[in-house]
Amino acid sequence: MSIEILHVKSKDPLQDFSRQIFQILDINEIEQRYSDNYPEGTYFKGKKGNVDIKISHEDDQGFDDWDYWVTVTQHSENLAMIQDIVQKLSRAGYEVYKGRQKDIC
Repeated sequence: MSIEILHVKSKDPLQDFSRQIFQILDINEIEQRYSDNYPEGTYFKGKKGNVDIKISHEDDQGFDDWDYWVTVTQHSENLAMIQDIVQKLSRAGYEVYKGRQKDIC
């Protein structure tokens, strides 16, 4: 399993931004969640196949110019999937920075 952190710029509110991203990625299984572990206490989670996507406000130090995290958790090792997501978001007009990756065994 691996986790990719994408940093994305958008001035839209979190709910609108999340809805747009999930629509671009053709994800229909979506829920709003609440947790003190996320900036402003709320995030949106979507699931499609072996991929979970969480969208929340950005609060990483050094990423002050970025508005949102798009965290992609893959339950399989499909590296092309991340590149496909970045391309889809870029084609839709979003500025995307592919941040860090964590491999989880």
